[in-house]
Amino acid sequence: MTAPETCLRNRIVINALDNEGLLSGGADSPESLGQFQGPRTDWAERSLGQRNLIVQGFMVDATESTGGEFIHNNNDLNRGLGALTAVPPVSYLLGISPAEQPDGKYHKLKVTVTKPGNYDVSARSGYFSTPGEKPPETGRQRIDRLALSAESLAEIPVTLKVQSVEDEDDRHRIQVDIAIDAKSLAFADRDGVATQQLTFVTILQDDKGSYIEGKEAVMDMNLGSKTRADLEANGIKAATSFLVPKGSYRIREVIREAVRNHLAAITTSLQVP
Repeated sequence: MTAPETCLRNRIVINALDNEGLLSGGADSPESLGQFQGPRTDWAERSLGQRNLIVQGFMVDATESTGGEFIHNNNDLNRGLGALTAVPPVSYLLGISPAEQPDGKYHKLKVTVTKPGNYDVSARSGYFSTPGEKPPETGRQRIDRLALSAESLAEIPVTLKVQSVEDEDDRHRIQVDIAIDAKSLAFADRDGVATQQLTFVTILQDDKGSYIEGKEAVMDMNLGSKTRADLEANGIKAATSFLVPKGSYRIREVIREAVRNHLAAITTSLQVP
């Protein structure tokens, strides 16, 4: 990505002033550089006129493409600097709203003044149709994304125990027991009360990963010092279950704690005989 392109993408306008002043028509002038034969890659070997021409070419490209102004070939440097830094008495800021969706590509612009008069138009030669910044992922969105994926995550230390238990009417129960190490959780302090919220999402899938059933539970905790100490000593326990016929299953468990937005995601396979 070139420097002018980077500036254009970041809405930066470049103004430039060439302090060399007027250029003479001698051997090093831009008019005589066309007689130079053969490539030359060493910057130090180039003449002053050749270096000026390269720099000027860059500055012309940078200022025109970003909607700025390049003052050169002029000995009145103070006036030039004043022209670049002065705020115009009257100015207009024009905007466009393309009907198409942002595609990340460069699009040309042409600004014309239809009313006769002595106007100075400063405009970019084009713009990049850049999509807006994606908003940060919410806790709910993160839970949903992980629940629908096969990604494993261990930001919370969780132990998951899944087993098949016989039930009535020739059906079986898949028992899901969850244990969380409470010492690893951060709690928010509100007037001496330790608060935290845990969200449990348990999904039952077939052996190919297709959704069968899902359950969600939310545990709101407002703990005094003794209750918190008991939980840190014994852990946080939660459980759920599914009634199923014989077959092969997968259990997907996603847990989120709200204080630091940490999650755990585990998938366990189980054969129900």
